[in-house]
Amino acid sequence: MTETLLEVRNLGVAFHNEDGVVRAVDGVSFGVARGEIVGLVGESGAGKTLTAEAIMRLIRCPPGRISGEILYRGRDLLALDEAELADIRGKDIAMIFQNPISSLNPVFRIGAQLLEAMALHLPARRRTLRDRVREIFTRVGIPSAERRAQDYPHQFSGGMCQRAMIGMGIACTPQPAHR
Repeated sequence: MTETLLEVRNLGVAFHNEDGVVRAVDGVSFGVARGEIVGLVGESGAGKTLTAEAIMRLIRCPPGRISGEILYRGRDLLALDEAELADIRGKDIAMIFQNPISSLNPVFRIGAQLLEAMALHLPARRRTLRDRVREIFTRVGIPSAERRAQDYPHQFSGGMCQRAMIGMGIACTPQPAHR
């Protein structure tokens, strides 16, 4: 029997404004089993990104409101407090945003941002984490990894920023979806 890693049941995302309630996502349900790849497909504005943001609990409440159930390994992510969620976010579940440049802090070097993300979840010395930054940059195809880790986001192309964000997504060595 295959373990269900993520189960989304009757997910709803609504926003309250002066005109009333706007239902941006309504009744979305799906599951992701270990080793399975699931894609959300739909036209622009259909709610794909909002669904992912709801799973990560990145929607500001208020004005947004998330309803339904989001179960990760049987734990309801909507019932977790921020500290419990922070332990999962970035380590077990990561999101790579559509616009990677806006996801990176422009005043910090890209390598330092990756290192800080890893330092939150990995019990390792800074030197070890710096080595891991270079390893990850190389793995995702960023040339001259040691030198490029010292660059700021505006010094990377959009594709390079996307690679850096993919690196952040895999940096904390999430458990593989297959075993």
